[in-house]
Amino acid sequence: MQIEEVSKKIYDIALPIAEKCEAPVAYITILRGKDSQFSDIELYKAFNKMKWNTKLSTSELSFVKTDVDKTILRVLSISEFEDENGTAISHSVKAEAGTIIS
Repeated sequence: MQIEEVSKKIYDIALPIAEKCEAPVAYITILRGKDSQFSDIELYKAFNKMKWNTKLSTSELSFVKTDVDKTILRVLSISEFEDENGTAISHSVKAEAGTIIS
């Protein structure tokens, strides 16, 4: 799988959730195995190109690393910016819906 395909999958998973959010999306949290095909930096750069001028343009990728599934790449959650009361809502993504590479 090419990095552009991975970025598109992240986008396709996050966009329907972002469209339902009241606040802009702040973070898309990605579970990444330590032997994943792509580094954090590669994913970050590729996704930044994909998200430009979209509903996800405010979002940043954040990464959680795991040794359990060494090659996994999965969207864990989508987090909104804090509202005027300081509350930030996080939307979990089910494993089967968020898995990009297992």
